[in-house]
Amino acid sequence: IASATAAGFEFTEMGLKIKWALTDKPLFFEKLDEIVLNTQ
Repeated sequence: IASATAAGFEFTEMGLKIKWALTDKPLFFEKLDEIVLNTQ
């Protein structure tokens, strides 16, 4: 049961990391574009 719970937690964590990657990257690039535009 413990190993199954650990595997489930790891799977959930991976899912959350993928979700974070998908949601954060566009925001990150928008901020990066703003910084680049402000420095020019």
